[in-house]
Amino acid sequence: MFNGAFSPIIQTPHLITKVDKLFEQLNNPLIFAGGTHIMRCVMDYPNVLIPEIIDIKNVSGLDKFVQTEKYIEIGAVNTIQRVKELGDSFFPSVLKASLSQGAPEIVKRKATIGGAIAVNGVYYNLVAALVHLGAMIEVHYYTGKETVQRTIPLSTFYDSKAPRLLMKGLITKVILPQQNEMNSNKYSYYREVGSPVEDPSKSFVFVGSYEIEGISNLAIDATVLFSDIGFYKLSDKNQVFRIPQISSFSEIKFLGESYRRNIEEKFSTYKRKPDKLRVDKCIRVFEDFLLAVNERLT
Repeated sequence: MFNGAFSPIIQTPHLITKVDKLFEQLNNPLIFAGGTHIMRCVMDYPNVLIPEIIDIKNVSGLDKFVQTEKYIEIGAVNTIQRVKELGDSFFPSVLKASLSQGAPEIVKRKATIGGAIAVNGVYYNLVAALVHLGAMIEVHYYTGKETVQRTIPLSTFYDSKAPRLLMKGLITKVILPQQNEMNSNKYSYYREVGSPVEDPSKSFVFVGSYEIEGISNLAIDATVLFSDIGFYKLSDKNQVFRIPQISSFSEIKFLGESYRRNIEEKFSTYKRKPDKLRVDKCIRVFEDFLLAVNERLT
């Protein structure tokens, strides 16, 4: 039940420099722009352990959406719905697919792309697509002595073994390399299994793509994100597949088992690991991806 005596103070800065000062002054502020995370945490609000909220939706510059020849820069407070609409004509197909799935439309109109990345929630599908496409994020955070700004791969930020930078900080933008999907030698594949909302322990998102190199070689990229654990990205341009390899069922099974070993090795040092059933499902999706690639090449 709402209790006004314990409701937090909401700070509404308009400049990033003001956010910096708030980081210095406040002990444990909660950052929000859309606020959907707070709405989902009914039992946590109001929370006496979080006496201050910094609302960043009006901070100058965080709502920009810029497209250049090499990059797409998306300000962190752009809503999922706005990002979807602005990029509908030129986003890669896997990104458009991830933006179309996940949360209901009413949430997409409020949830921001920065919050979707920073907060564990329902947008693992979006994170998987962005990681696969090589997205970077610009982070702005307080070290305890000063506020610094860094641009890092989203994959680094989202790896569950990497230290989080946002104890006192925020994502200011997402930077996505431009993709050329008009190239007939490229192909992308997207699949969601289960629901990270209903049961994260049973769900994952798979994103795959290939590009033909030379006459008969394939460069394969495959990213799987296990909703509650982390991701594995296969992207070895030097270890290319021969096109005849994936033309037979036995070869696809062989490549699937090799992929399984890679996943198991990736998560071998993690405290939490994907269970065998979920890995089995992931291998089947990977094999389906190779079958789809084979159909396109024959």
